[in-house]
Parts: sequence; structure tokens; C-alpha cells
Amino acid sequence: MMIDTKKLITTILATVAMSMMLIACHPSYVNAQNELETLLNSEEGQKMTADQLAEMTPDFADKLRGAGCDIHLPLTDNNTLPKAGQLYVSSLTGSSMVFLQSDSTMTVTIAMREDHWGMPVDSLEGTAHNKEARWEGRLLYVFPGADSIYVTRGSQVTQQTYFRTATDYDAIGQ
Repeated sequence: MMIDTKKLITTILATVAMSMMLIACHPSYVNAQNELETLLNSEEGQKMTADQLAEMTPDFADKLRGAGCDIHLPLTDNNTLPKAGQLYVSSLTGSSMVFLQSDSTMTVTIAMREDHWGMPVDSLEGTAHNKEARWEGRLLYVFPGADSIYVTRGSQVTQQTYFRTATDYDAIGQ
């Protein structure tokens, strides 16, 4: 069996070009979020330190194809936890979250006012987004004093700061 090298190279180049076009169809923040979700749910991501996650920057190839996570969390030596039972509200989207602590476990409830990719929307009433639990990849950094929380989904476009309000958690989702 004889292989036509020219056809093989043409096929490989066409496949690479097609995959780059498919990736480039999404805005870069979508590609970044997909990559962050994949990383956070992988064995590699589970083994990364906070310092490694905080300084993720797209390499040249990622930038070329409009992908790659760009995070840059402002890490400190403090291990600040969110205030339990306090409502935190995003200044960008109006989304809110509240953290509840029992024993050594902390859970979070989030009321979304954004689309699937983290972009602000006026209302999600009647959409599947309000009715289903969504677990998109997010990294949170709680500022010292726990008055605000920085949230990133892998790109600068979808980063938000949630501020603690005087309202208690019973108001979430209203």
C-alpha cells in the first residue's frame, strides 16, 4: 500500500484549520470558560496550587486561536472565608450568592442574573437557567475582611466582584 504524502499533508492541514475555525467561532471568554471547567474537573487541576491557578495566562498558541484562561487572582497569606448567612451581590449582573456553613462544610447558593456564559441579562424568568442547577467553572477569591468576593470564569470579560450587603440570605433570588 502506497501513501500519497501530499494528500496526507493536505488532509492534516485541513483538519487543523477546521479545528481552529471551530474554536475561533466562540468568543474568547467562552473558550476560556470551557478550558477552566475542563481544568478544574481534571486530575491536573485538582493538584494545582492556588498560586498556579492565580497566575494562569494564555500562551502564544492559545492567544492565536482566541482561547486560554487569563486569571490573575490577588492572593494574600490570609485564608479568608465568606461570611456565612450574608448575601453577596454582583455589581455587574445583580447575581447573588450566600454561603452557609455547617460543621466543616460550606455550601453556596447562587441566584443567577446572567446568561450561561456570565454575561448580564435583564431577566432569566421562564428559562431553563432558572430551573436547573448549573455548575460552570468559577474561581473565587474572598478579599480580607470578607466584604467582597472576586469571581472569575477564566477571562477578564466575565470577572465580577460580589459585595456583601446588609440583607440576610432569605432575600436571595428576589
